[in-house]
Amino acid sequence: GNLLGTSQHGQMVAVGFDTYCNLLAECIQEIKNKQNKNPYETNSFEQKESAVVDIQADAYIPDDWAQTYEQKILEYKKISDVTTLNELEEMKLNFKDRFAHIPDCVENLIKLVKLRILATQARISAVRDCGNVIRINTPYTFKEWNILKSKIDYKIIKFFTFTQSPKNLANTKGVILLKKNQDNFDEIFNKLADLFYYISDVILNFEINN
Repeated sequence: GNLLGTSQHGQMVAVGFDTYCNLLAECIQEIKNKQNKNPYETNSFEQKESAVVDIQADAYIPDDWAQTYEQKILEYKKISDVTTLNELEEMKLNFKDRFAHIPDCVENLIKLVKLRILATQARISAVRDCGNVIRINTPYTFKEWNILKSKIDYKIIKFFTFTQSPKNLANTKGVILLKKNQDNFDEIFNKLADLFYYISDVILNFEINN
């Protein structure tokens, strides 16, 4: 009940949006099983091959947007299922049509999804809030990172450092670190979004030219 009740936004902040959606999926599946639904039915929250973005933020769907558990599930599903920037923009416009004003907590949800889309395009597997630092798991070696770094504006790249990945991290060769310092969520979002956009741009130009 707490996952969808009035205290659910506290759960979201504590575990991050993607982890929250996974917990929500397990909860929904458990309810379905108890209701004797087909156990082989496809889970609408099934994990997709995309980056996982778990950053602490005041991000949630307010109660006045969804009066019932079922409505709240649908709203989170709509957000969780978005995979492209065009879809995200359409969803945002739809929210404006339905509710006129988008509160900061929903804007933050939209930003988390945008980070996930950009990170996926940059071939990043995970972006996690680890206290004083944001850890970004990448498939890039130190040599590849230096190539990427040389093609990204210093005003962006100066905030990030690169370290070799621990051996126990699957599909990860290097970890990019962003110190949070006293940055608020918007500042962290802007730095990450810029980095992911430019990495994707470098990769795209390389693929086009080769």
